[in-house]
Amino acid sequence: MKATPAVGAFGAHFANLMRRLRLAVDTVGGNSQRLQFICSSATIGNPQEMALRFSGRTHHPERLHLISRSGAPSAGRTLLSLAPNSAANVEACKIVISWLQHNLSGIVFCNSRAAVKGLLGLIQRESQRQGLSYLASKVAIFYSSLTSERRREIIQKLQTGKIKVIIATSSLEAGIDLPELDCCLIRGFPGSLMSFWQRVGRAGRKKHGLVIYLPLGQNLIDVFYAQHPEQLLSSEMECAAFNPDYPTILGKHLECGCIESSLDLGELNSITFSYFVCSRSTYVWFADGNDTTIKCFVNKSNPHQWQVELGTLRIKFVTLNLYPYPIFIYSRSSWYLCSYN
Repeated sequence: MKATPAVGAFGAHFANLMRRLRLAVDTVGGNSQRLQFICSSATIGNPQEMALRFSGRTHHPERLHLISRSGAPSAGRTLLSLAPNSAANVEACKIVISWLQHNLSGIVFCNSRAAVKGLLGLIQRESQRQGLSYLASKVAIFYSSLTSERRREIIQKLQTGKIKVIIATSSLEAGIDLPELDCCLIRGFPGSLMSFWQRVGRAGRKKHGLVIYLPLGQNLIDVFYAQHPEQLLSSEMECAAFNPDYPTILGKHLECGCIESSLDLGELNSITFSYFVCSRSTYVWFADGNDTTIKCFVNKSNPHQWQVELGTLRIKFVTLNLYPYPIFIYSRSSWYLCSYN
């Protein structure tokens, strides 16, 4: 498994998918403890922790064997850090046209789809102005919402040389095999060193590659790394984090696990949400079901004596809309949530 992109919600879903896999193996008579997991990542700060959590063996760290250094051959690469530029697209356009004129292949990473499309439009206009409009046909854009057919077509044309330069979002950082590329342009810091080095790795595999970092003049993080480029080389990678027990994520995977492994819901511990508020000896509670009704009671010792319905929330929005100390206004009275479990 490729562990690098498995952070945040993606990591939570992937960890639950591994839970379902182990459950399915045990249900059909196998032994999930005998499964072997191979995790790979070149740009993650806590590979041991991630591998143990994905494999469900956090209590058996002795079973993990970490290979911390790569023995794969590398042709090397040159990394250029430019000065911050407030007109990054203009500078990137000049660089891409120069690559095309020298018949070099490359990839440009942008941090948004709007930046990708804006840069492509500028390259088309500038190449036409210079009488080099044929170069624009060798540039393609790539982002996650493209159809699978279009993505395969772009990769195929890159392999055959019909396309020389791809302008992409983070969708090409990892997970898709690309042919050997001569150059890589990183337009703006991507937000983490993990992502930065994933992008760097797209050039310089079989032959020496060139990587250009173009900092955005409007971004303070870009300005910092432009002034201290050694930090890009010496700083430690960030640690990945995710929460596989997040209720709205875990609940869906529990349902899938029950279906896949033919489990009765009664075999699972019931998961309920109880949120207590401190306001004039009252509290708020949530009932189970597709729709959850918020109700507050005047007397904590006898909640059925009098109750007022404050509103209704769908269960999947409970964890998004309720948190410690929100204020609920009802009939000129204020109620706030002080704790929950």
